Amino acid sequence: MKRNARIALILLSLSLLTTTGCWSQRELNHLSIIGGIGIDFQDGRYHISTQIINPVQVAQTRGGGTSGTPVSVFSKSGNTILEAFQNMMLIIPREAFFAHVRLVVIGEALAREEGITKLLDILSRNYEMRTDFYVLVAKESSAEEVLKIQTSQENVPAMHTYFSLQIADKNLALTNAVQLDQLIEDLVSGGKHPVLPGIRIHGSPAMGNSSKNIETIESAVTLELEEMAAFQNGKLIGWLDGMETKGYNFITNHLFSTITDIGCPENETDRISIQLLRSNTNISSHFEHHQPTFQIDVQAEGSVTEVNCALDLNQAETIYELEVRSEQKFKSMMEQILKKAQEEWETDLFGFGDVLYRKHPDQWERMKEDWDHQFAQSPINIAVNVELRRTDSIHNSYIQEIKE
Repeated sequence: MKRNARIALILLSLSLLTTTGCWSQRELNHLSIIGGIGIDFQDGRYHISTQIINPVQVAQTRGGGTSGTPVSVFSKSGNTILEAFQNMMLIIPREAFFAHVRLVVIGEALAREEGITKLLDILSRNYEMRTDFYVLVAKESSAEEVLKIQTSQENVPAMHTYFSLQIADKNLALTNAVQLDQLIEDLVSGGKHPVLPGIRIHGSPAMGNSSKNIETIESAVTLELEEMAAFQNGKLIGWLDGMETKGYNFITNHLFSTITDIGCPENETDRISIQLLRSNTNISSHFEHHQPTFQIDVQAEGSVTEVNCALDLNQAETIYELEVRSEQKFKSMMEQILKKAQEEWETDLFGFGDVLYRKHPDQWERMKEDWDHQFAQSPINIAVNVELRRTDSIHNSYIQEIKE
């Protein structure tokens, strides 16, 4: 009997040696789960804000309870970014958990004055943070103010912005979702400067900080993705408006779907909506008299989605005219942002330098130290071909029948 007990004890001991355990496991109720990070530069110091998810309040809100806010925002300053993070840990009640960060918001003042290079180096070194979060610039406000705005559709404001950015990136072409890896790649590239989406507070930041902002049908204060921030050498130099952003997305082959309007042939004040369904851009380069010259070729496919004038869409001539007008509109968008980048900023935001590096490496070595100036002097030609294959479920608008 004693022998059997001794054998059982030995087997139990051996099983414990081979059993794996979650040595790094951390309990959820012991963590402060960070959904968003804001980084500002105020009075010569870095100011860090974190949007921390309150799981209990999120669950209660979804279940109909209103006992608290779904998130809390904690902020602290420091002489360096790491010092600011360290100081913030003194006021967070639990261990900070960065694995669920969905976005990082950079204040406009920081982006202009100090630049983003240092902070990106720190974010990329955090082993706990994934790299699939989005990076945005707060336009005309601080990052802290953006994180404090309460949103109605998503309990966690960071998730609200995250999903909005994904949808806008795929369907509108009025912004461009940029993750950390892509941003760092653009920063270290000698042939392309980064562009980041902007986010703006519409309304009073103080009102948006209150739970009353989400207690009415229409929120008094909202967050809106607006314009794109252009950088040179890591510092903010200006903003791209909506049409310039569409032109930028055309050139960089990042346009998935969008809607634009063109004038009716007989009356420009009446408008026709064209939905772009597919687009592909190819950039080629060659040299003329030791000067790089670029050719942008765009192939696009779309459909007529709205007609506010009398048109016979059964006629091939009508469709051809709409195609020509669409080509002119898209070309104008690209020319607009190219002119701004070459004449006003002298900054290659598009990757023409990368094209040169791949196609003409020897010439690139000669030009790379002064590439932005070379880019500003380079001729760029644009050719757009649009095919309108569909006119939605019906061919002609009933407006034509009424006017007839």
